[in-house]
Amino acid sequence: MSDDAAVDPADPGRIVRVDLVRGHADDDELAAVVSVATAAYLQETRAAVAEEQPRRSAWQITATAPRPPLRRDLGWGPHSA
Repeated sequence: MSDDAAVDPADPGRIVRVDLVRGHADDDELAAVVSVATAAYLQETRAAVAEEQPRRSAWQITATAPRPPLRRDLGWGPHSA
């Protein structure tokens, strides 16, 4: 089992850990895995763009406001007060 750590170029303070759990990879194969994973991660982060204002879902639009809490001081019947 071999451990290699690759520094993420997008965030220099973050370390990504790669664990080899099967087989025997040499240094060139590990470097290829790290470079492909880093390129895929960078491509994904460039493509990930959040909406400026999130859209309200149909659930939020049709949802009604919650009921006010029950007034316990009124009692249960018309003559209980």
